[in-house]
Amino acid sequence: MNKEINYLGFKYTFELDIEPQENCKILHSVVYPDGTEKMLDFSPYEKMDEETFQMLVEMNFPKRVSSGSLNSDRVLELYTAYKKNK
Repeated sequence: MNKEINYLGFKYTFELDIEPQENCKILHSVVYPDGTEKMLDFSPYEKMDEETFQMLVEMNFPKRVSSGSLNSDRVLELYTAYKKNK
């Protein structure tokens, strides 16, 4: 798993949140080209791959459209619709 992905000036990073006797969660974040850092609304139980991050950048980090965080399958659905409507 990449600790950092760079695409179009945006940088993806993550931290592992490991609590004793609980699940390990992944805290996803993005650093914008201006240096601003924000948390990504992406499943804390799924690894982010480079292709998914690139799709999120191209869609300007869409907000969730239903309950729960985005995951790679939902990002792909949103991206497919985004490309059709472009």
